[in-house]
Amino acid sequence: MVSGEKNTFVARALSGGVAKNTAVGGSVALNYIDVETTASIGANAHVSSTSGDIDVAAESRNEIQNVSGGAALSTSNGTGVGVAVSINILNKLDTEANVGHGAVVTATGGSVTSRRTPRSSPRPNAAIIGNVKITSFAAGVAASSGGAAIGGSSSIDVYFVDTHAFVEHDAHITADQGVTVSAQDAITLFSAAGGIGASSGSAGVASASTSA
Repeated sequence: MVSGEKNTFVARALSGGVAKNTAVGGSVALNYIDVETTASIGANAHVSSTSGDIDVAAESRNEIQNVSGGAALSTSNGTGVGVAVSINILNKLDTEANVGHGAVVTATGGSVTSRRTPRSSPRPNAAIIGNVKITSFAAGVAASSGGAAIGGSSSIDVYFVDTHAFVEHDAHITADQGVTVSAQDAITLFSAAGGIGASSGSAGVASASTSA
């Protein structure tokens, strides 16, 4: 990834159904993401700076948003079913900064830093509810004038994150202003789900779940 750039992942799924009898509206939105970012000084490499710092930096910036909605309306005595599911699977967010084995790194008058920072956050400038920025949101809405109405939704976020900053064996690092090996990650997640079931003559059922 070019320094200062970012990855943006957006999924949208919306559906609706209207009928005199049974009406069904269902949607599934899925983000499945693999991201790997590496910055390194190779094995047995010789790197030197005579008047500044040496910085081995790997930064992964990722913005994620997933929205799904399902709506159904039965205008007679039928059943209305609205279902929506939003799923974010960040299968791999691997970010690594390293100095390889046997490398010789010298910063005269400066410092040597090996650092990595993965970031995952809701997509900015794309608020769904007021000023709230959503990572995943699902809403299921159903209505019927006489029959049953069932609205259900689920919002699921699964993240696997690996963060590594290291110096391998037999590497030699010399810096007049110090050596820093740093690994940190920053994950911001907002997940929401809602369900509405409304019937004027029978059962109205609503269910919503969210997990991260």
